[in-house]
Amino acid sequence: MMRKILIPFVCGLFVSEAIMAEDFRVQLSVLGSASESDVLESDAGLLTAEIFFSPVDSSKGPLAEAAFLSQSSSFAIGLGRGEGDEEFEPDEFSNLTGDAALDADVRFAGLTYVIPSSKVILGLSRTVNENEKGLKTMALTGGSLIVATEVISTELTVGLFLSDSRSVQVSYGNVETTVFLGEPFSLTLEDAESSFFGLAYKRVDSIAGGHISWSANVSIFDEEDANEVLLAATYYPRINLGVGIEVSRFDADDSPVLENYGLELEYFVIPRVAVSVEVSHEDLGDSDEDENAVALGLTARF
Repeated sequence: MMRKILIPFVCGLFVSEAIMAEDFRVQLSVLGSASESDVLESDAGLLTAEIFFSPVDSSKGPLAEAAFLSQSSSFAIGLGRGEGDEEFEPDEFSNLTGDAALDADVRFAGLTYVIPSSKVILGLSRTVNENEKGLKTMALTGGSLIVATEVISTELTVGLFLSDSRSVQVSYGNVETTVFLGEPFSLTLEDAESSFFGLAYKRVDSIAGGHISWSANVSIFDEEDANEVLLAATYYPRINLGVGIEVSRFDADDSPVLENYGLELEYFVIPRVAVSVEVSHEDLGDSDEDENAVALGLTARF
């Protein structure tokens, strides 16, 4: 059963919406999550920082959409860490006990620049994911066999603001994957490279009683003829409160279809501080690896 997490900020939910918007130049965010499936339990944390080239005007609509509506240029970095325990069928031939310890680290850096005169969007990002799986075995003196995976993803984006509140972007990415088997074997199991193309569209509209944000992303990968579709929408009844839903589907040859469903609530307690909670469910075809997750976030602007 998914672990229960107390949400302490509900008492401030009904603060008056007569909130004066404030400009900001830096945004810091921290996110903590816990996930559980029949075979895996994990906890993770992520810290991100985004520095904007000029002050972001947060008076144009929902506070959460300030950077988008201001068409802001920025530089962002992120660091993440995760740990977990996995269970699988024991293997008597290899002396694997059926238990594994997981460790994961992620590093991210990205640059987004909007040319003021033409509203052209240019972006470049790089993400490094490093994962280690310690397979517990009775065949080795140390009691554990390490399988390490490194995935390096580089993405180039070009887009355009079609209006003050609509944008479209196309992207090309390259992914390098290396899988390494630790001591006493010390050998490379996989060294592969693949690429992908992406198309993204986003808009923010004013509606009776608030605003609504829509976005759609499609990615096509050259490996295994894989593709991913992501749809998201957020309703803002007030400029400081957003309720969002996200649905994604990943499909590849000879692999189970992966579907993800998420629901998020974000609330700005004051114009410079926001709290959020997200629940999600990941469905991996007919397997027993379906996963439930809860994440809590805190954002501060300066």
